[in-house]
Amino acid sequence: MQQLNLITSSNKTIMYDQYCKILIGHPYMLSRIISCFVEEAKHLSLDEIKKLIKGVRIGDKMSILIFI
Repeated sequence: MQQLNLITSSNKTIMYDQYCKILIGHPYMLSRIISCFVEEAKHLSLDEIKKLIKGVRIGDKMSILIFI
């Protein structure tokens, strides 16, 4: 029974992780997050941020280098 709980828990964790990546990876949501928390992007509009992050996937190292 403990092993079954461990497997189910792992699958739920993976599922939540995937859903979070989908949600945060949405251009509008990611633009909002960047505009609120990245100091260098505070002067940009959401549309400008969306243009900068177009094509960048969550988990790519390039997404970190955009505003550095």
